[in-house]
Amino acid sequence: MNASNDKSGASSHVQPFSPEEYGERLSRVRALMAKRGLDGMLISSPDNICYLTGLSYHGYFAYQLLVVPQSGQPCLITREMEGPTIRDEVPNVRHCPYSDSAGSGGDVSAQYVEPVNATVQTISEQGLSRIGFEANSSYFPYGIAQRVQDKLSNSEFVDASDIVGECRLVKSPQEIEYVRRAAKITDAMMMSGIATAGPGVLQRDVMAAIYQAMLHHGGTYPAFVPLLRTTDNIDHEHSTWEDKPLKYADMVFLELSGCVARYHAPAGRLIFMGEAPKQTQEAQRICDAAFSATVDALKPGVLASDVYAAWQKVVDDSGLAGYRRHHCGYSVGIGFPPSWSGTGVPKSLRHDSDMEIRVGMVFHMMSALYHSGKGDYFISNCAVVTESGGEVLTLTPHAVTVR
Repeated sequence: MNASNDKSGASSHVQPFSPEEYGERLSRVRALMAKRGLDGMLISSPDNICYLTGLSYHGYFAYQLLVVPQSGQPCLITREMEGPTIRDEVPNVRHCPYSDSAGSGGDVSAQYVEPVNATVQTISEQGLSRIGFEANSSYFPYGIAQRVQDKLSNSEFVDASDIVGECRLVKSPQEIEYVRRAAKITDAMMMSGIATAGPGVLQRDVMAAIYQAMLHHGGTYPAFVPLLRTTDNIDHEHSTWEDKPLKYADMVFLELSGCVARYHAPAGRLIFMGEAPKQTQEAQRICDAAFSATVDALKPGVLASDVYAAWQKVVDDSGLAGYRRHHCGYSVGIGFPPSWSGTGVPKSLRHDSDMEIRVGMVFHMMSALYHSGKGDYFISNCAVVTESGGEVLTLTPHAVTVR
């Protein structure tokens, strides 16, 4: 196997965490692997690869795979051209490149190693027999995964999609510090967007102000683009701005996040152009009370379903006993486009979740009323779980805002 280990050349890149923290993360993943009887793990999600190695780039649009044996150095399979990035950003792994075509890299005599063979050779060199992989990942293409399994027919492949995600749920002090920094950027972005919005203002101009604030305050590209929706498409959960002006009497939904070292702190607000409907104050009061109840319930040792129940009780007591939401928040942290919640369905604060709340967890928490019969409103904030309970990190005011 042609492994690229050339460490020549100077680099000013500094990893966001110490080698000791990366080593501790790897140890926790390996401990969970051992409990499942796995001697290796194939990790394809860019957020999980970043968590274990520090790799932060856009090369994940092409096939990449981190092979983690129970002992020894992990191996990172990527395109050959990513060699300098791997060398400079993640010196704690062995780079096992594959070629785009025969003779790639300018060497017409070079052996052509395509992705499947690179993966099979790497796994075979490690002598892995019972191998976990991320079955729910969008980044392990079926066409490659199936061929790898066919070529390694004597190995057993086991769905272990939750292993790295479980380790990521509880953040370290340094991770939480990045989230706190991201939260300050979130507030600057939100306040800038709100200040720019108004009847007749182009939606793209609101976005321009948000992006300017993001960059000016030290943020980088977030995993989700900022979301802006109006009355016309308020129900389109993951749509964003259009080439249109904001209209008088529009409801304007804003949801966005600052990003520092790939860590996010999302927040959302609903604002009103020119005037707010008569029921808005009542909807805001209910949403705010329900949000406060979830933060009060966010204590170590309770279940996610308990937090949701706190939200639902306020809504029920307000006379909306038939109103339900699919969740009142979800875990956030490292994220790459297209999602700040990582791969797959987010780990949510749902009515049926038995996830235990622990110190160091970070959530995007939300409270929403749409088409409720008592008006429309929405607020969301990033919160971290501390020893004494939930601490809200994004501080843009909740009050009804008319622009």
